[in-house]
Amino acid sequence: MPHSDPVNWQPISQTPLITSMTNGTLDDTRVHIKTLTRARTCPHVPDDATVDRIDQVHTEQPEIVGLYGRQIGRWRIERPSADLTHELGRMEEQNRPLRAVTVDVLALACELR
Repeated sequence: MPHSDPVNWQPISQTPLITSMTNGTLDDTRVHIKTLTRARTCPHVPDDATVDRIDQVHTEQPEIVGLYGRQIGRWRIERPSADLTHELGRMEEQNRPLRAVTVDVLALACELR
């Protein structure tokens, strides 16, 4: 996402949407790690276009992860209920490892290139 694009901040009612997006991104990234790790034994299997696409998606991903974090921070300012506060904390915990697994995917893609 280019920096010039305006951010479409979501109302706190959209917590389930952002939770779903964060969970999905983390799950997908973990799948990519498994796939790329298996591909180490046959580096010719993922074609260049596949590796390029994985690299492109995960190069942009840290910015998206940062937006998730900023969105959660904006919701915290709204003084949510105890249940929502708990959910925001869980979302932050889910968002943290996303940066690390993104770095891992980029390293594996680079290795296979």
